[in-house]
Amino acid sequence: MIFSSAPRKRAQAERDFLLARHQDRPNSDWIGAASDSLVSVAFGLPATERPHDAGDLWRCYATVQRMPEHLRTPEVRATLERWERRLGREDVQRASAHAGWTGWPR
Repeated sequence: MIFSSAPRKRAQAERDFLLARHQDRPNSDWIGAASDSLVSVAFGLPATERPHDAGDLWRCYATVQRMPEHLRTPEVRATLERWERRLGREDVQRASAHAGWTGWPR
């Protein structure tokens, strides 16, 4: 099921987020295969792709920053942290600096 059984506000936020991804796709620099995979994880599906370089990881950070808060699930966090560990420190630093990513809220 694409939309969760969340209250109306949450469903609207999910719709707006997915619509923005759809509308931005042709000219977007924040959407890619790995970030699509991260969105799948947010909706309870398995990840099918992973980032291969700093650019891919930057797209993932940009996606999480645009994601409604309730979609930033522990599974999304664990997936992104696993991907960070697989990439080199330099890629993670370049991607986080470019995205303005300061990490997960504590």
